[in-house]
Amino acid sequence: MTPENPFLKFFPETTGRGLYGASPLSPSEVYRGYANNTIIGAIVRDATNVPRYVNQAAEWEVAHFIATQDNPIYEDTPEFKSTTTTEVQEYYPYKEYIVESSLNLMGAQLTGDCTSWMVRLMLDLTRVSRMASGNHERFHKRTASPPYYTNRGHNGEGSNPTRQCELAARIGYVFEQNYGTHDFTDYRSSYRIGMSLGRSDLPSSIISVTSKSKPGRPKIIRSLAGLLDAQRKKYIIGLGSQMAVERTGNPISKFQGSWNHAMGHAGFDQTDWCRSTFGDNVTLIDQSWGEWNRVSNIPDKWKPWGQGMFAVLTKQLTRFIERGECLCYVPDESQGVEVDPVRFY
Repeated sequence: MTPENPFLKFFPETTGRGLYGASPLSPSEVYRGYANNTIIGAIVRDATNVPRYVNQAAEWEVAHFIATQDNPIYEDTPEFKSTTTTEVQEYYPYKEYIVESSLNLMGAQLTGDCTSWMVRLMLDLTRVSRMASGNHERFHKRTASPPYYTNRGHNGEGSNPTRQCELAARIGYVFEQNYGTHDFTDYRSSYRIGMSLGRSDLPSSIISVTSKSKPGRPKIIRSLAGLLDAQRKKYIIGLGSQMAVERTGNPISKFQGSWNHAMGHAGFDQTDWCRSTFGDNVTLIDQSWGEWNRVSNIPDKWKPWGQGMFAVLTKQLTRFIERGECLCYVPDESQGVEVDPVRFY
């Protein structure tokens, strides 16, 4: 368990009811909540239009992570700038994910639990990446998101991306299925589990099973160079920050406003074609708000396009990487999800 963050005590305790009361939020309510900074989904250092304790809580979490982890900064690891034979100039794991999960990255959060959706996508794309690399495992089922909203340090809205990525590395893969004491088969009927367990873990009976299969070691990416390097090595990335974009893209979406939000990266394009066409490398980002935007003129090689996804010029992510919380999982092949079904039930 993570030691108590002294700044989380200032967060309003909604005790599993959600910011707007007992009812789940519609996609339009979620969008408006993030757009006007009513929902603080990601507790990050660069959060804007929020009480100072939000930034302080995030600074504490990052400092604690750095103090307690081995090589916590990606740019300080042996993997950074190392030469491998598996580096690529473009990678779209979300396309394989759409096939394996039989979903179009489908779903929309019902409360301010975006960080758990980011973590869930990072875990699922990590599995897809290993499968594509020849690892003998199967997709099985989609990872559930509510388990990665637990143990966030308070029972209010929002969570810290660094803390929740470390939580996932500790408890492993919790799938959308019934574990007896808790049923995560359907998000709409289980999202309150994560909300109500803000100060505690899942039961040990579940973690004793799920912790046998883990995504790897979480690392904080601090620079654009680190992001580009991690992308080429096919490490799966998530970003919590105040980044916000318009509701349309052609196909690149322009930055507009601010969200205190966490999102998973679904793919990237660092090819010469991409730079000559758009003027820079492109990062494809998943969204957890359902059908909230419209993107046109999507290049064929980026299709099929996932629900709610958008594309941005990678260099424009620099300030959000430096001021927010950008993370990746450096894989540990000994911790992959094995085919043995005892890992899942």
